[in-house]
Amino acid sequence: MALKSFDDLSSSSSSSDTDTSMSDVDTPKKKNNIQNYIEGTVYKYSDEEFRSHFRLNRQCVEDLIEYYCNSKPKKYRGGWPEIKSEKVVLMSLWYLANTESFRQIADRIIANTSKNWIKLPKKQEAISRIIANTSKNWIKLPKKQEAISISSEFEKKQGIPNVLGCIDGCHIRTKKPKINGDDFINRKGYPSILLQGVVDHRKMFLDISVGAPGSIHDARLLRQYKLFEEIETGRQLLYNKYHLLGGSAYPVLNWLIPPYKDNGLLTEQQRLFNFKHSATRIVVEHGFGVLNGRFRRLREFQNDSLSFIVHSVVAAWVLHNICISRNIEDNNVIEYMEDLDNNVESEETVEGFDKREEICNLFTNN
Repeated sequence: MALKSFDDLSSSSSSSDTDTSMSDVDTPKKKNNIQNYIEGTVYKYSDEEFRSHFRLNRQCVEDLIEYYCNSKPKKYRGGWPEIKSEKVVLMSLWYLANTESFRQIADRIIANTSKNWIKLPKKQEAISRIIANTSKNWIKLPKKQEAISISSEFEKKQGIPNVLGCIDGCHIRTKKPKINGDDFINRKGYPSILLQGVVDHRKMFLDISVGAPGSIHDARLLRQYKLFEEIETGRQLLYNKYHLLGGSAYPVLNWLIPPYKDNGLLTEQQRLFNFKHSATRIVVEHGFGVLNGRFRRLREFQNDSLSFIVHSVVAAWVLHNICISRNIEDNNVIEYMEDLDNNVESEETVEGFDKREEICNLFTNN
């Protein structure tokens, strides 16, 4: 069975291979050419071995290869021998799933006999762009009927009503970009870009944002978030009923509910609310943990091209949602990266405080 959204896409990716840094192509200390790795090894993997190495099952990879073949530039410009589509896709999945350099991957996947590794960064960005361009099919807020179902599943966890998703963010380590590089140095002193995402009860990402410099404070990051802008300007994306649960770094809004700040004076009821809030919201931490465990490249990019990194990250998010939708389990959960500052500077609303109080009043200690 083909991947529905790949088959249904009417638009294909831009075919240009944009320039990117060669930072991920460092020469390994020991060369390890593996001749005929695909034919001699990958084809012999059991289904479980294949999934553990490439993160998707065989059927998903076959669908992805077919989609890539139909989306990539048709004209070969010559030069070094063209890399077969199957190897490009497997190379890309290996790159996202591991932390090896491009040269190491070339030695493994394409038996680096003709310096094909030099082409791999552009190949990686090209296929990531193709996958990322399907994000509107895989990463989207639910329609009204689906929202009812999601809210019901969240309420079953700890009794908090009308939750449509949980929001959080984290940092990805990168090399310092050549342009405006200081903007990417975060509070801990290393360069990073910021990710922000909303997940449902299944750890499926419903909305994402990636690429903001690591120095940006959380309130500003939220204000720059497209979802924030659309909701604040009146779009009924949450149907004027639902809300998201956020951590203490987030402001209290009528559609975004963080826990009570523990100043030592919380009531028993407020502490109970915070417990239920945390136990419900932990799904977003698990979502980022599964994403980062499945695609370990997201822990750190030895690359200074923002375009390359953003397309790779969005591609990983799309593939993560495909895995969730196809029930492809992954037990390689990694504690997700640096979370956001607990420093709320954004304007909070009376409606948000009132809504949180109403929810809190639903719970009593028995």
